[in-house]
Amino acid sequence: DCKLIIESRAKPTPKMSLVCRRDGRMNIEPNDATTKELGTVNVLPTGYPNGRLEIPLPNDTWKDVSQGTLVKLLTSKEDERRYELKASRPDSLIVPKK
Repeated sequence: DCKLIIESRAKPTPKMSLVCRRDGRMNIEPNDATTKELGTVNVLPTGYPNGRLEIPLPNDTWKDVSQGTLVKLLTSKEDERRYELKASRPDSLIVPKK
């Protein structure tokens, strides 16, 4: 059982995509043919309830993703300038052994 947990007091929150590279390399860019989108976090105009959003990620999210693959949250280039995305546990951004 895996969850994506996002903590933020921002209002509104940006649209984000949980992505990885199909070829397993580290440099993940939006709109790149090798980028695989695993999920989307929509804009919430009033922010996250209590500053926290938990999104369950079912096991089939990872069926085509190799162990050791880096995952990342991306926003649009415009939102990248307005919001800072930071992992509180960088080790959790790597797909573990299945």
